[in-house]
Amino acid sequence: MSALLQQLALSPKQGRAPLPGLVSVKDGTLKPQSITEHVARREAGLLTGTKETDIPGIDYIFFRRFNDGRSPQVCAYVVDNSANRYTRDAIADLHRRVWLNGTAPLLYVEWPTQVDVLRCAAGPDFWNSRKQAATYKEFDSIKVASEVSSALDEAKQVRYSAFRLAEGTFWEDPENTDWAHADQAAHKRLLQAVIETDRALSQEAEPAARPATRRLLLLFIFTKYLEDREVFPSGWFAGFVPKAETFLDVLQSGKVAAVRDMLATLKERFNGDIFEVPEVEQSLSRAVLLEFTELLHAKTLGKQRYLWAQFSFRYIPVEILSHIYQHFAQEGKGAIYTPPFVADLMLDYALPYKTMTGREKVLDPTCGSGIFLVGAFRRLTHFWQNQNDWKPFRARQLKEILRNSIYGVEDLREAAQVAALNLALAVCEALHPKVIWNELKFDKLIGHNLFVGDFFKHQENLRKTIPEGFSCIVGNPPFASELTETAVASRPEALRDIPIPDRNIGYAVLEAVPALLSENARSCLLQPSGILYNTKPQKFAARILRSHAVEAVLDFVSIRNLFEAADTKAVALLMRKQPPAEDHQIHHITFRRTKCVHERIGFELDHYDVHEVSLNFATQNPWVWKSNILGGGRLVHLTEKVMRWPTLKQFLDQKRWTHGEGFIIGKNKARKKPCECLKGKRLLLAGALTANGINQSLLSEVEDHNVVYCPPEERFRAPMFLIWENVSLYADLWLNGDLTYLDSVLGINAPPEDQKHLKIFAEKFLQHRKALCEFATLISTEALIGRSTGLLPSDILRLPWPEENGFTMLVWWEKILLSDATEFYSPLVRHGEKSDSLFKKADEPHLASYAEAFVKLLGSAYPNLRAGRGGFADGMAYQSFIFGKESNLEWPDDWAKPLRTIVFKQNAATLHTRRILRFYEGNTLIIIKPDRLRHWIQSTAIRDADETLVDLLEQDS
Repeated sequence: MSALLQQLALSPKQGRAPLPGLVSVKDGTLKPQSITEHVARREAGLLTGTKETDIPGIDYIFFRRFNDGRSPQVCAYVVDNSANRYTRDAIADLHRRVWLNGTAPLLYVEWPTQVDVLRCAAGPDFWNSRKQAATYKEFDSIKVASEVSSALDEAKQVRYSAFRLAEGTFWEDPENTDWAHADQAAHKRLLQAVIETDRALSQEAEPAARPATRRLLLLFIFTKYLEDREVFPSGWFAGFVPKAETFLDVLQSGKVAAVRDMLATLKERFNGDIFEVPEVEQSLSRAVLLEFTELLHAKTLGKQRYLWAQFSFRYIPVEILSHIYQHFAQEGKGAIYTPPFVADLMLDYALPYKTMTGREKVLDPTCGSGIFLVGAFRRLTHFWQNQNDWKPFRARQLKEILRNSIYGVEDLREAAQVAALNLALAVCEALHPKVIWNELKFDKLIGHNLFVGDFFKHQENLRKTIPEGFSCIVGNPPFASELTETAVASRPEALRDIPIPDRNIGYAVLEAVPALLSENARSCLLQPSGILYNTKPQKFAARILRSHAVEAVLDFVSIRNLFEAADTKAVALLMRKQPPAEDHQIHHITFRRTKCVHERIGFELDHYDVHEVSLNFATQNPWVWKSNILGGGRLVHLTEKVMRWPTLKQFLDQKRWTHGEGFIIGKNKARKKPCECLKGKRLLLAGALTANGINQSLLSEVEDHNVVYCPPEERFRAPMFLIWENVSLYADLWLNGDLTYLDSVLGINAPPEDQKHLKIFAEKFLQHRKALCEFATLISTEALIGRSTGLLPSDILRLPWPEENGFTMLVWWEKILLSDATEFYSPLVRHGEKSDSLFKKADEPHLASYAEAFVKLLGSAYPNLRAGRGGFADGMAYQSFIFGKESNLEWPDDWAKPLRTIVFKQNAATLHTRRILRFYEGNTLIIIKPDRLRHWIQSTAIRDADETLVDLLEQDS
């Protein structure tokens, strides 16, 4: 009996419907609801293996299910050991396997009197360095409350319940910040070991030999993978080195000739491109073999003791192995590393299981090491198995799917070779070890499915290869501004009226791929965020939006360091090859940097992160994307209103006052220009311009800087008004002689006779600086996108500058939207999971202010509406509203259990996906949401009120 797991909703209870998302691994009950869940269940079953019968199996998997296009997310594995069938050591080894597999971030283990929770997305808690073995170690436990009661400790039961996992509040709880550390997870530690080995080898090898050395590194990892999968027959390695029992024995022998013979034998057995190593004679040496031995023993990592016994390629998913070398394969050319969970998300939208036929032909036009191609291939194989009752593959069936469905182009031959190897790994993953050894011979992929060279040169070849067009094109093209002559020449004449902005390769690939799609097929490509957020690409972007039906914009702008070392701001455009209708709507999905994202667990998506943008509005008002990441809803219409106001530039032009930035200091001495007019003059540095104006004690003096640009001397003469190019808009009037400043300051100069009018202008600017800061955050193309808080001069000049009293004409709800955009959404973009709105829990005053705004907005239509009870339970918060004097709903004293019933029995799927529930009962409305602050600010009350009004009007009709 798993009575304790039942209290956590992680095991079925007789007579009650299980919580949606709970799937049984060992029997036919609680069946998977999708192909993704079928695959996850099968992979969880393989963690036990076939020989180690003493290793416990996974009893249940708990999934978080979505209905917005994303695949279900594995939240936890569950083991029922309530009968003490398994020893602590046995479960410790299972913990190691789950950690290596990396699929489930949590492992729950039930014992007779407690449930232990084990971390699987952080460092190896299970490892005992002294014993050099896995030992059992829970990270936390939920114990029974007392000897006379079988009830679990209530506080911990709430904290670790499946309800928290189901709607995502587990990872937002500040108490759970230590449960995941992506940098210490198995996959990251393995990647770091490979990187360090590569660096060591690169120091030893000549530059010309490095590609071959890296190739050997990959092949040795592949060979170790085959060994751990038990592909090689017993005694096979002894054929190359007497008495050798393992691959490591062959390497440790230091016999270069034996290793060459082994690689040659593998090449002959498996065929294809896999075991071809250029210049192998020069690459192999005894020193190189020792370095590889160090890696496979994993004796050191960062000069610290590091034990290979923690690892086994048998349990590391093949897609993780296929990502190891991407770090090297995509170096240079503006390419950025695509994290696996980003690639998976894009494939969810571009190649969804529900629309697949199994005959899809998928292209990545700049495939790198093949991360998208491997993901697409695995989807096709899973679809085939689902259609064929999950029977095992034969080698020929997998090769046929690969040969007929997967295509890529890559400029770097080394990366294309890695892509071929990664696809070979994907083939091996789907086969039984004996089938790999006895049946598998790889087809040559390079030159047939993978083409080396410039994508723009291969377009005609791709059309001939797949004349009917590709079913799906997906990928991450380089963002470099290095457009090739071939790319320019390949553009149709009709498209050359608008040049490719910044000569960006990514934009050119986006423009070219629709011609290779079959009718009504989809593409999904990562793009620089500038395509939507910057001014220069607006005409190009508008033409893309009007040429093809852009179904969704997957917006990653709010996520810092999504691409690891590169803090590149990116969006993905999901497009269908068909002309958009006049009333076409684009789904703008604004992903946030939550704890889940930061630790590479998955993407969190709130109700308030999904926006509908009409095509006509998007092409005419490109600032709409910025409004959406700052809250959306009515804020979009407020921005539209503000953008119609006169601008600061128009005011300055009318006054004929000049404006511009200060001088520029550069490191390039060759570009240095003499600026004797500046030397010795007073200098305003950014730190001297404060909220209280210019701090004259902090003024400096111009020295002999490397000035690369110097504006006219008149720029630095009083009277002038100086504005710091930052969303804080610190500013001050300067009337006291000359004052120089750098290009981080925008100066406005008036002639001496206009000093009085400039003073009036300065007073008005400073009086309304808070509102101007809010407008700057809202309309800037730089703040939050290119730089965290920085502004461009054009952003300041575009600030609204209404006639007298214009700033006071905003209504109360417009002021709320502007204030929340600055105080809550802007920090949410800048600080992510560390921002108050995501980190802090709402309190009773927050619920009260939320309710006040909600009632005020709906009060004109429903004057009898008033706020009712509100409170908190199980990571959720609720606020009720009553139409009349009192609620006719029976309210129990303890609302936690009824709330759980309402949410998870009646509306589970809705809440899991949208994270908001409006529950109507009689004359009472209850709004239920996660208890984090961002859900209970006043701007969300305005959006909730608008949506509630639509609900009520539909009910009345």
